[in-house]
Amino acid sequence: MHNDTENASEGRAEILQERLQASMTPQRAAAQQAEDLAGVPDKDGAMYSPRVFVGICLGMIAFAIFTYYQTGALSTTLLRTIVAGILLQSAYFVTVVYLVMRRVRARSAVIRKRRAEEAELHPEGTQSAPPEPF
Repeated sequence: MHNDTENASEGRAEILQERLQASMTPQRAAAQQAEDLAGVPDKDGAMYSPRVFVGICLGMIAFAIFTYYQTGALSTTLLRTIVAGILLQSAYFVTVVYLVMRRVRARSAVIRKRRAEEAELHPEGTQSAPPEPF
């Protein structure tokens, strides 16, 4: 595309964004804030649940086979596999909580920055902002 066409489309996008923000009700603004905080599902991420659960199950099966091969006792194998499963699930839980909190902090920072920029653009307080999430 040509530069003048790109600039015109960027200008139209900015105007549409300003109109959308001006027409936003407090309820819609709160819903938009919730969407900003939640983001989109990250199916390519390292901790996508179905992929992790399949990995945990396969790891526990391999652990059970190895433990049974080493000990030859079914009761010991069962006990050790249950303990390993509890440890794996605990580690998964802690990791997910960490990732969620990291994402919430990042999105909160983006929202605070956006509000600060809006406050600079509208110093008289003509545009009402939704309440802080935390």
